[in-house]
Amino acid sequence: MAKEYHAVTPDLVAYLTYRVTQPRWFMSGSLAGLALLFVQSRFLEVEGLSLWFFIAGVGLLGYAAIFGYVNFVSRDTNLKNALKARSRSQARAQFVVWEPQGAFAFLIVLAELAFVAGFLAIAAVFVLSVLDAEQTEEDMPDFHMIAGGPQPVAPFSHAVESEGFVFLTGQMPTDPGAPDAPLPDGIEAQTVRVMENLTLILAGLDLDLGDIVQVRAYLSEFDRDYVAFNDTYRGYFPPDRLPARTTIGVTALAVGALVEIDLIARRP
Repeated sequence: MAKEYHAVTPDLVAYLTYRVTQPRWFMSGSLAGLALLFVQSRFLEVEGLSLWFFIAGVGLLGYAAIFGYVNFVSRDTNLKNALKARSRSQARAQFVVWEPQGAFAFLIVLAELAFVAGFLAIAAVFVLSVLDAEQTEEDMPDFHMIAGGPQPVAPFSHAVESEGFVFLTGQMPTDPGAPDAPLPDGIEAQTVRVMENLTLILAGLDLDLGDIVQVRAYLSEFDRDYVAFNDTYRGYFPPDRLPARTTIGVTALAVGALVEIDLIARRP
């Protein structure tokens, strides 16, 4: 005696159960599921994305397996016809999972949910990865060479900017317009020239001395020049806005300079 299958289903399940009787969904589900699992096993190392590829692939293969059973294994024409009939029913009652027909509908829905959730997660991870890549590109440092700035005495940029901070290379007391000219005499004159060179670079970056947060100064005659250097340096900053500073005595500086100063600024 043939089994009876009741055509009672909500619209969503009706649509899904009808699709499982269509060969094109079997082929596309099988191929897509295998492709997802292949990509997941061979190429994916992105945390989180690999799991969702696996879930989507298993869902698609499960969907194809249900199709294969309904259409090729069970050979139960009543079941196949009932699944098609479910799609024609507009009744809103929920299916009963312990009925044979309801059990298949339940499995179909689970398979559909698996690969739909997988695809949505894959899309979300892809969008997030694109946004992260754009953010990473924005966070790459910028290397600045200022037109008309002091001629470098070694291979370096005038400044490097990253995440709102600007790092100025230590400047020498050379004349930007005449880099081979003799250096000014004495620590006071050389300090003035170094600060002018730094101010020139800052101006090329739309910054000024008010944006400085740290200073490092290097003196080749520390004991002799320290006091005079401080007297000259002090005039460039308000008493209540003095940047953090380190002053270091060194044995020698490039081009025979008495002083070199580098800065860290923060862009407002």
